Amino acid sequence: VQMLLKGDMSIIIKDHKGHTALMKATEHGFESIVGLLLEKSEVRINIDNWMGREALLFAAEKGYTGIVEQLLNSDVDCDFHDSSRRTTMALAAANGNRDVVKLLLDKGASWAIKDSENRTPLHHAASGGYEGVVEILLERKADSSSPDIHGQSALHLAAERASIKVTQKLLASKANANARSSDGQTVLHRAAWGGSF
Repeated sequence: VQMLLKGDMSIIIKDHKGHTALMKATEHGFESIVGLLLEKSEVRINIDNWMGREALLFAAEKGYTGIVEQLLNSDVDCDFHDSSRRTTMALAAANGNRDVVKLLLDKGASWAIKDSENRTPLHHAASGGYEGVVEILLERKADSSSPDIHGQSALHLAAERASIKVTQKLLASKANANARSSDGQTVLHRAAWGGSF
């Protein structure tokens, strides 16, 4: 890659899927190659055409903290979202990537942005049973009572998934255990349905 970047070849060429070298390096988790590409002025001044935002979403989802940091330091929007309105934070939270979530919060990303299902990153983390991510979001005052389009809070999702530690953390944050989802079910209903003994 270093040799090719020193030559006269055009480095903004996209493949048949529309992916750039930056996206390919991100997909494979090649942090050093991402760094080399981001050193090029033609990449930095045109980061959006280089798929910087898409690379950030992918890196956040996969937990590539170093790549996420490099892209954020290259002024990629930390609150960018995909077609389902899932932000980088939501994707990191849904996959239990605590270090990425913390980095995004430290860089000013919002924990309150809702996706097309009206779910916040806290919903995603609770649904996955990711205690560490839930803990950091609650430390940053994420709203534990916010309902999704089905009227379910993060607590509903944690109870349904039989995630005892996450359920305990949400209850300690004063999440409403008696809140009803759109179908009238409380957290107790969800825990019973999920088989949480």
